[in-house]
Amino acid sequence: MTELQTKLLGSLDAYWQTIVDKLVDDLYKAYPGSSGDTRLAIGAMNGDPISLTTSGFKVLVAMPDYYEFMDKGVKGTKSTYSESADSPFAYKKKYPNIGAIREWMNKNSITQLKQGNKSATKKPRASTLKRSSRKSNTKSGKKDELESRLRLIAFLIARSIFEKGLKASNFYSNVINDKELIEFEQRLLDDFGDFITSIVKINNK
Repeated sequence: MTELQTKLLGSLDAYWQTIVDKLVDDLYKAYPGSSGDTRLAIGAMNGDPISLTTSGFKVLVAMPDYYEFMDKGVKGTKSTYSESADSPFAYKKKYPNIGAIREWMNKNSITQLKQGNKSATKKPRASTLKRSSRKSNTKSGKKDELESRLRLIAFLIARSIFEKGLKASNFYSNVINDKELIEFEQRLLDDFGDFITSIVKINNK
């Protein structure tokens, strides 16, 4: 590359890093209690963000395919957050993925249930115990029972999201938009305008 191309590459690289940092900051503000997987993915998916093409440089900001739902929100079946009123996405028949919610619960250490007040629960007589209840007293039985209850919680979360929808965070729209691109174009003109003008003068001679 020429000296000018190297300088331009440096400007584009700095611009890309600024965009990524803004996206990560906006995501954290929108989802402070999240596991951060999406924030990490923004950087990890951009191993080679800037490339030289026949027509110039290409700047790529890769995102997980579900980023639009997080950005624009999703309308619910029974009510919709005002932030998501203009979203093109809406739940209709299919619930959010239960497995994904369980994974989110695990990453956020939602793996145990609070024990209730044992003294408030009467111990059943031995004669009233059913054969199936004996399994819950074993280690594997308690584990299966816990998993069943956690999956029930995941289902209730999924149903709530299905009915209420997802709030629009605008984490992407606030960072990558016409205003930002115009400002970046102006920055390039300020940095490389003199060079472009000199080329035009040479070609006009």
